[in-house]
Amino acid sequence: MKIDEEVRKELIHNLEYWWKEEFNVIIKNLIDQLKKAKTVEEIIQIEQKLLVHFIDLIPLRGYHNYFCIAQELGKIPDNCNDCPYAKVHKPCTIKGSDFDKIFTTSRKLLRNIERLYYKGEKYDE
Repeated sequence: MKIDEEVRKELIHNLEYWWKEEFNVIIKNLIDQLKKAKTVEEIIQIEQKLLVHFIDLIPLRGYHNYFCIAQELGKIPDNCNDCPYAKVHKPCTIKGSDFDKIFTTSRKLLRNIERLYYKGEKYDE
């Protein structure tokens, strides 16, 4: 399949925005918080937030996907069942599709980090 340059341009634009305006802003804020932390417990909590944000910010949204962008721009049919990606992987929105498995795994990892990384413990001096 030949690359549609308009779709590529939009994908790159979206990823650059995500990197500069979403990812970097959040990570910079957390690094600033690390600089101000006064206890190890605060650092561990900030590290936990950092990990959660890393997982939450994985570019798995439609505006990060070539075929979703192509649909929005009218380059391919506006029906996920007819999407070229879906023909191999099943439509992304269908439970059990390859994308659903990837997204569900990322959410499980996120919840485990929230639940397990820091449990409110205090560390000895």
